[in-house]
Amino acid sequence: MYNAQRHQQKKEMKLAMERVREREEKKEEETRRAGRLEKLLVKITEKSPELAAVSTNDTARRVHMEFAGLLRSDRIKKKKMSFAAIAEKVLEGYRVGPYELRKGLDIAISIADRFDELIFVEREEEGGEEGYLMAALEPILLRGDQVRLEDVEELEMLRLNAIRKLEFPSFNPKNVDEYYDIVVLKGCDGFGYLRKFRTREGDDRRVNGRWNGGYKMNGDLFVDTESIMTPNKLALIAICCPKVKSVLLWRVHEMSPEGLTEVQRSIEDLALWRGGKLVVFGKENFFNERLTRNIQPNVHPMPALLDVAKNHRVILSKSETLSNWGVYTLREDQKEYAAMDALVLYAIDGGRILEQDEHPLRKFLLTFTH
Repeated sequence: MYNAQRHQQKKEMKLAMERVREREEKKEEETRRAGRLEKLLVKITEKSPELAAVSTNDTARRVHMEFAGLLRSDRIKKKKMSFAAIAEKVLEGYRVGPYELRKGLDIAISIADRFDELIFVEREEEGGEEGYLMAALEPILLRGDQVRLEDVEELEMLRLNAIRKLEFPSFNPKNVDEYYDIVVLKGCDGFGYLRKFRTREGDDRRVNGRWNGGYKMNGDLFVDTESIMTPNKLALIAICCPKVKSVLLWRVHEMSPEGLTEVQRSIEDLALWRGGKLVVFGKENFFNERLTRNIQPNVHPMPALLDVAKNHRVILSKSETLSNWGVYTLREDQKEYAAMDALVLYAIDGGRILEQDEHPLRKFLLTFTH
C-alpha cells in the first residue's frame, strides 16, 4: 500500500514537472515570436510606411484575430493543414476587410513556420529561396488595402488546383460493392434527396446492386456538421445512410433562418420515420438532443474523433480543418473530408468500411479511462 502511494506521488510529481516545463517552453516561444514580429514590422514599415496606417472594420478585425488565434492554438498547431484550406481561410478573412499589418504579419508568421518558409523580408536578409506558398499569401496578408485583383485571382487559382491529398477507398468507384456516393446539394435541392434515405430495417440487404456491409441496419443516420467563420454559422450537414451507400453533403450556408428550421425539421422527421436516431460525435446543437445519439466516449479528457477512429482502424486526416465551407465550389478533398467524418461514425458504431481493412487493430488501439 505504501509503495503504491509512493509510486502514485512520483507519477503525479513527474506530470506536474512536465506541465511546468511545457509552460516555460511555450512562454519562451511566445517571447521569441513577439521579438520576431516586432523586428519584421520595423523592416516592412521602413520600406512601405503607408502600410502601418491601414485600418480595417470591426468585423474584419474580429475575424482576423480569431484566425490568428486558431493558427497558434495547440489544437491546430500540431495538425497537418493543406495549403488549399489555409488559402481559403486567408481569402475568407480578406473578403470581410483588409488585413491590418500587425495582424496580417502575425498570421503570415504562423503559416510560414508551418510550411517551413520565410517571410519576404527574411528571405531578402538571409538570401533564402522564395517559397511559392508564402509568395502567394503575402500580397493578401501584408499589403493592406493595396491588394491587387490579380493577387486574389492567383491565390484562388492555386487553391482550386492544389494537389489532392485525400483518396479514401470508400469513395473510389472501383470498389463497386462497398462504394459510397458523395452527393453535394445546395439549399432547397437537399430536401428531395432525403427521400432516398427512406429505408427501414428489414429491407433487402442488397441496395442498388451492392451489399450494405453485413451490419444489422436500423433506422439510424450518421451526421456531422461544418461551419464557416464569416459570419459564424452552419455551412454544411453531412448525412450518411449506409443502407443506400450514400453520403449527402447538404450545403446550407446561404439559407435563411426559416430555411434552416425547415432543414432541421426534415432531417429529424426522417429519423423518426426510420425509427432511429441521428448518430453524432459530440453535442450537435443544431438538432433536438432527444433525437440524437452521441457516441463520443464520456470520459475525461473527452477524446477527439481522430483518436476514437484509430481505435476502429480508421485513419482520418484533419488537413481540411481550416477549410472555408462557404466557397462557391467545394474541392474534392473537402468533399471526402466532410463525407468521411460522417461515414466513420458508422464504423465506430459497429459497421464495417473499407478503410478498416488497411490497418491492423493492434497498431492503433488506444485506451480510454474514466
